[in-house]
Amino acid sequence: MRLSEVLSSPQTNDFVQVDSFLDKKLSTGKQKCIDVGRIRSTYFCNHCNNLMTFATRENGKLYCIGVSDTQISIDCVLECTICKTPVKKWFLIESKDKIYYSAPEVRILKQSEYLSDDVMLENRCPVSIGILLDKSQHAYYEKLGAGAAIYLRKIFEQITVKSANANNIDTKKPDGRRKNFSDLLKEVDQTVHIIPAEFSANGYRLFGELSDILHNDYDECVALEKYKDLRRLVCGILDNIRNNEEMLAALERLGWNEEDNNVQN
Repeated sequence: MRLSEVLSSPQTNDFVQVDSFLDKKLSTGKQKCIDVGRIRSTYFCNHCNNLMTFATRENGKLYCIGVSDTQISIDCVLECTICKTPVKKWFLIESKDKIYYSAPEVRILKQSEYLSDDVMLENRCPVSIGILLDKSQHAYYEKLGAGAAIYLRKIFEQITVKSANANNIDTKKPDGRRKNFSDLLKEVDQTVHIIPAEFSANGYRLFGELSDILHNDYDECVALEKYKDLRRLVCGILDNIRNNEEMLAALERLGWNEEDNNVQN
């Protein structure tokens, strides 16, 4: 396996053996051109209006900087394979032993990326919520578990309120105060079923888990361990809303909604 395959895969704590890419020790701060293959990632390209593969150039040079005997830093630019929109990405790579040894075992210790207004991590939702998803993921990359959870909870709140507004559900009590989120979520879900059937009985529990991370002084390690599963459930709600909208649009195009109304009348 080449190092590019590790850098193109989701970050894990596991060390993976790769082909040698340094023939000798790289002193701290020294730069070296390396041949490790093309790095690839998937982003939503606003120019192409689709999820696209972004990759380093086929014949482009990739440079690393020595940090220590077991660590190197890599800066690179990935481009959309169609329109060439760029994404700047940085990796801190760690090896189990000396990184310049033959067939070192390595992992991504840390990574970050700079996304312009033309690129998003994914396109499951309106831009405002997509930006929050991006921020949540970046907080996770920086090992800020509570920060990542804050953005996920904010997304949950926003999509619930947006769904309420779209379906003429009042978000306030008769006295003008905001409804308790638990009550609002229950009312919205009973009306438009935003929570996937797989965990419809635990919709508010998801919100509670995210709130516990913020208010109960969770250990950051616990928050980071839970992040991927909590994010998947939040994204599941977004997918469920999107799929429902797509199905309703398909029914409307086929004229089935009109036929159903005629039968009911």
